[in-house]
Amino acid sequence: MNSEKIRAYRIINHQFLTLVRIEFPEGSDSPFGGIFEVFKQRNLSLRFLASERSLKGEKTLFLGVDLLSEETVGELIDALRGIENRRELALISQVSMAMLYGPHFGEMPGIFGLTFSAFAGSGIIPLAISASSSSLSWLFPSGQFKKALEILHDIFEFPKAFSSWDESSDDL
Repeated sequence: MNSEKIRAYRIINHQFLTLVRIEFPEGSDSPFGGIFEVFKQRNLSLRFLASERSLKGEKTLFLGVDLLSEETVGELIDALRGIENRRELALISQVSMAMLYGPHFGEMPGIFGLTFSAFAGSGIIPLAISASSSSLSWLFPSGQFKKALEILHDIFEFPKAFSSWDESSDDL
């Protein structure tokens, strides 16, 4: 790997999350309002939200909340089973998320491929990925998170205030 690091503005992480994945079939209306109401009723704050549409038209919603107890997971699954048009429902605990910000990322083609190759070369396969012209985000199984952060720190240079990280920190 090139010894010159890519400059980044900031890295933020959230550890100890539960991922909720809900899939809807092609042509169905996604009842997002009903889903958000289930989370609101249980006072669950979202740490992230992402959605995707497959080439076949299927829709998948990814929601991240602070780590849930077994009891709360059961209650949430029961409540979400009642959502109309839902095809698949999965809850995965524990997951962790890392987000990198760099307003210049859009001017540097290949950043995402470089990081993904570094992860794959270390046996780390993200559960979900996202990229924009100014940010990169990954969702990892918690057991792979520390190594993933080490890889990110090998690739990216952060301002001095963000040059070190602590496993218990929520803001790196």
